[in-house]
Amino acid sequence: ALVRPRTEEWRTRWERGAALAAAATAHQLDALERGEGDHLAGARVHERRPVVRGRFGMCGRLDVYRD
Repeated sequence: ALVRPRTEEWRTRWERGAALAAAATAHQLDALERGEGDHLAGARVHERRPVVRGRFGMCGRLDVYRD
C-alpha cells in the first residue's frame, strides 16, 4: 500500500529505460545471429554522469541519471 501510488511512474521509467534497452539488445543479437553486423558501424562510446549521487532508494543508496 505504501508504494502503490508510485508503480505507474516506476513502470513508465522501466518501459523507457531497461525494457527499451533490452528490446534493442534483442534486435541486435537477432541481427548478429543472421550474420548482419551493419549496426556496429554506428557504434560509439559515450559517458553519462549522475545528476544526484548517494540518494536513498528502495534497497539502499543510488545515483540518479537523467536523459
